[in-house]
Amino acid sequence: MYEAEGSGHVSSAQWLYPQPAGETELPSLQKLPVHRYSGEQVEPSQAEAFRIMLPDASERLVLISHRPPAVHADSYIVAGHQVFGEVVVIEPGSAGTKIKVIK
Repeated sequence: MYEAEGSGHVSSAQWLYPQPAGETELPSLQKLPVHRYSGEQVEPSQAEAFRIMLPDASERLVLISHRPPAVHADSYIVAGHQVFGEVVVIEPGSAGTKIKVIK
């Protein structure tokens, strides 16, 4: 059971990881700043982003927008990637970056 109290926006992130049998390393999660296209940082009540570092050294960046931008100029910047959507997964890789807009 999880419980949180606070005034204003309260956030809790959980991630389920199907850990293979015998694997002892766990992924790590790091919160990232989110900026508007104009460069200003947004409040966590508007959008949040996380870097998930997997045991195989790959990573995923996840953006969750609580207040989706209305026009392209309101798109978000996460770790140098300009994205637009409510839930976006960014997969950086040596062959290029894949960006999946979930919603």
